[in-house]
Amino acid sequence: MMDMYDYEDYCEPTEAELIVQEAEQKLKELLNPEVKNELAEKDNLIATLKNKVSILQSEKYNLQHELGAAKREAQKEIEVVKENIVKSIGETLSKEYWVVECEYGHFKDSKEIETKVEGLTIIENTSRNLYSVKEFPKMYIEKIGVENGKTLIFYWNDDEDSWMAKTVKFHSEFKAEGISGRHWLHAFDQKEEAQKYADYLNNLEESSVNHRLEKVGKK
Repeated sequence: MMDMYDYEDYCEPTEAELIVQEAEQKLKELLNPEVKNELAEKDNLIATLKNKVSILQSEKYNLQHELGAAKREAQKEIEVVKENIVKSIGETLSKEYWVVECEYGHFKDSKEIETKVEGLTIIENTSRNLYSVKEFPKMYIEKIGVENGKTLIFYWNDDEDSWMAKTVKFHSEFKAEGISGRHWLHAFDQKEEAQKYADYLNNLEESSVNHRLEKVGKK
């Protein structure tokens, strides 16, 4: 039991003494095997995380480098495609082409046909369209498109009605099986081939009239 003299001799520890005491306490904790193992595990974890961060940063740099290279290569390819398209447009428009135009009802005619019924005569309209060749009027090309990055598509329209627009199809020779669709304008790079197409259409017109006359005559 402390006597009065003990109270008189007691004094509060200084700040330096408190720091020393705290350091001693931490040192005792560090000497504890469990604490040492826990600190070692944390050190290993920190080292592992730092290594992963380093690897990820390296991968990020590599990916950025590859992306930059891919973008530059893609831009080069785009420029080449643009140059080829411009060149192709120039080459196409600098050439002469021929197309077939239709003069509707050019041959206005009719024919009287006697039927099997006595005294009954049928007047059949035998009017025909005439197809002829003319130079392709390029002034009516209203726009140019690109398909699959290389195939040019020319849209031609000589009418204010947008529904009259046609896609131009270029041919080096006439083949009946390659001609179809009323929304196509067939252009030939040789006038002779365009004439073959016109002759083909005129023959179809004549065949159609003959077929109608033959059908009426059987009535």
